[in-house]
Amino acid sequence: MDLAAILRLLHNFNRWVVVIMLVLVIGRAILALVKRLERNPLDRQMWLVLTIAADVQLLLGLILFVLGPWLGLLSRSASVVMKDPNLRFFSIEHTLIGIIVVVLIHVASIRFRKADTSRQAFQQSLIFIGIVALLVLYSGIIEPTVLGRAIFLVK
Repeated sequence: MDLAAILRLLHNFNRWVVVIMLVLVIGRAILALVKRLERNPLDRQMWLVLTIAADVQLLLGLILFVLGPWLGLLSRSASVVMKDPNLRFFSIEHTLIGIIVVVLIHVASIRFRKADTSRQAFQQSLIFIGIVALLVLYSGIIEPTVLGRAIFLVK
């Protein structure tokens, strides 16, 4: 198994860590809003794990982008990449969405910590994380599956 295959395996595994943490953070926010719960140290830990997992996911993705064929293809023949849905998705869309996701997670985490009230913290974070969840669902699960990529195994 070469380095790229190991990195793809880690990128694939870590995607599920991000998805699980998103589900936990969203579930906690909904529960806290419904039951009018206050923020607690566990919330901060969940945000920390989500942020670290997203940062690692982006780092692995960027390394794969540089080491894999995507950057070379894009720099040599951008018009060919733009015409092929598979190449366009993995060389441009997937990478750009990954960066946006990480930025939104960081913004949501900061807004959660800086909010004046717990209710405000959970409301604001739920909006941002809802957007993040939709982007992750599209970029990490739906579109790769449509393009023929396995979502549980390295293909």
